[in-house]
Amino acid sequence: HAKKKQRVRVVEYWIETARECFNIGNFNSLMAIIAGLNMSPISRLKKT
Repeated sequence: HAKKKQRVRVVEYWIETARECFNIGNFNSLMAIIAGLNMSPISRLKKT
């Protein structure tokens, strides 16, 4: 389960980064991160 925990940490990192982008008004980067998190390979991680 070490890989699963690492994947969770990476996704949490990008969510926190997206929040910071929102807070500072960097909406281009925010949308890029959201688009990346919405990609099929990332969405499939919910099943693991």
